[in-house]
Amino acid sequence: MSMPAIFFVSDRPTAERVELNHTLPPEDVSEWKSLDTLTLSTLWTIMNGSDDDPVALMDRFAEIRSSEEEWTYQIPDELVSLLARATPSELSGATERWVQTEEMRGWSPSDGLEVLTDVQRVARRAQQLQKPLFLHTSL
Repeated sequence: MSMPAIFFVSDRPTAERVELNHTLPPEDVSEWKSLDTLTLSTLWTIMNGSDDDPVALMDRFAEIRSSEEEWTYQIPDELVSLLARATPSELSGATERWVQTEEMRGWSPSDGLEVLTDVQRVARRAQQLQKPLFLHTSL
């Protein structure tokens, strides 16, 4: 079973109420499966070209809401910025390395690039609207 992952742009009060069956505007949302703060932290280290421990980076995702079956996090501004400003070749190169990691086992480069291109769209939207980018996951 793969967890739904909803990336979305909003204000914090809205983020605190988001659920799987949300009514967010489509232009503010990117919905995928099997992505979480660990997979994003792994991507972050790749895009930064750093040796940071992805598990340690997970602490930089601010928990907005959690229950036994749902979690909402604010994605760190630094990662949002990296995603938003990445060139197509930078995104493609990061994807090639990302899908080779343990966390992304089973993903093809084309699937990974499709996800990152769409997440980049909402990261750019977040910057345009000067609002945070959030991630909602649920079982």
